[in-house]
Amino acid sequence: MIRRMKNILLIFLLVQLLASCAAHPLPEDSKGVYESVPPSNTNAPEQTPFSVFLPTVIRPEESRYRINARYLPDETWLVPSSIFWFGKVTRSENYVDVRTGYGDQNLKLHFEVFDRMLWYDTSPTTAELSQYDAIGVYLKTSGANGNTPDSQSYLFIVQSHPNYLDKSQYMASFRWNGQEWTKSTIPFNIRLAYAGEGGYNQTSKDNRGWFIEMSIPYTSMGFSQNPVAGTTWGLAVVLYDRDDASSSLPAKQWPPNANLSIPATWGTLGFGLPTYSAPPSINQNTMVIREGWNASKVPDASVGGSTVCGEGTDFFGTWGDTPESFYANRTVNNTQFNIQNQMDVADWPCFAKYYITFPLDALPKGKVIVSAKLVLHHFGNSGAPGEAEDSLIHVMLAERDWDERTLTWNNAPLALENFAATYVPPLLSYPGDMGVRREWVITPALVRAYQKGEPLRLVLYSSDSARHSGKYFWASNRPDLEASRPALEIIYGDPTP
Repeated sequence: MIRRMKNILLIFLLVQLLASCAAHPLPEDSKGVYESVPPSNTNAPEQTPFSVFLPTVIRPEESRYRINARYLPDETWLVPSSIFWFGKVTRSENYVDVRTGYGDQNLKLHFEVFDRMLWYDTSPTTAELSQYDAIGVYLKTSGANGNTPDSQSYLFIVQSHPNYLDKSQYMASFRWNGQEWTKSTIPFNIRLAYAGEGGYNQTSKDNRGWFIEMSIPYTSMGFSQNPVAGTTWGLAVVLYDRDDASSSLPAKQWPPNANLSIPATWGTLGFGLPTYSAPPSINQNTMVIREGWNASKVPDASVGGSTVCGEGTDFFGTWGDTPESFYANRTVNNTQFNIQNQMDVADWPCFAKYYITFPLDALPKGKVIVSAKLVLHHFGNSGAPGEAEDSLIHVMLAERDWDERTLTWNNAPLALENFAATYVPPLLSYPGDMGVRREWVITPALVRAYQKGEPLRLVLYSSDSARHSGKYFWASNRPDLEASRPALEIIYGDPTP
């Protein structure tokens, strides 16, 4: 009887959660929503459910920020991209998700910007492109090295603007001539739009944001084909901002401490994901680390809109600074979490990331790491039944420690590097008390933390496009069914004599 009541309670909870995070589309008669993000590509190539994308590149460890771009078989479909982010969501600051991928012809960079006030230059000049809402991309195809740019260094700047205007007036390319950036005629293509009720160049009504998508042909930079897996370029990104007619606001950049004049301080753009080949070993053993098992505490926390799309917060006023404890009554005291993203910034703030740290104290020193998997148990989806879509969820290393009591979207660590991605399909029916096992192969990430003597600090986020893409998982705080809590599964051995 107790078991039956427990199942009934869980089913009721699941139904509530499925309904609570249905994204709220803008009414069809909404005025002032001049442009919106195009709908998801319904002709995307089919993906195998539960597939794990293994890394494809072996490389030495690097300490700088790095984004490993994923290959795009279809350059018009960016969900398979990798993703990183920077900035803050406030009334006077901007935040951006950067989707990064490479196809056979182009490097693809999609910038989804949360921005309350949109401003563009009605009489644009090249010199003033960065004085308004804009994106700057620095590339060095000879690698993220050196104290000065070289002849293989490029700069692309695009200013956000209404879509009906001549795009060529709002974009420019530059190349380093040995002393300075000089304007060039390097061809590249853009796609852009904005979303919001206010529109450009006004301060009476809030907007939601804008996007710019760059397609940079390899031929524009002197290459006859796409880079081979394992290639690395230098990359830095600048997000420019302006909220009124008087002056621009301080820019934000990735990496946060990069000196744009010194490529060695930029981030690394890798083509393909990293792999790991284990050295020979003997006496192999398996270890599982989860809260209450080989670790007294495995802290985890979600940031963003939780399972309710930020209900009860003001998006630009408080959403970005709200900890997960605010949503505890909707997540059963934070025993559940959501991972969600989409490309429609006009929609409700249904964005959520997940942070988790595995202590490695129980893992003996001096061992050979053979393999490592992150395991989560999936029990629900956002949206009404039939609306949920597949999610591509990425696992990345977080740059530093954090406190689960105070962690928010705005103060959460950035990602240092992405290591794995798995497609998680929606659940079509109640999966039982445990949920469905989902896993990510993250051996290179564990090896990096283990060799440094650090805990394994992870952050998960998706690169999805569609609404209703959120996926719900059980958290470390779940009081029962310990096996459903997030786990790190490790196979290790002794070095071969």
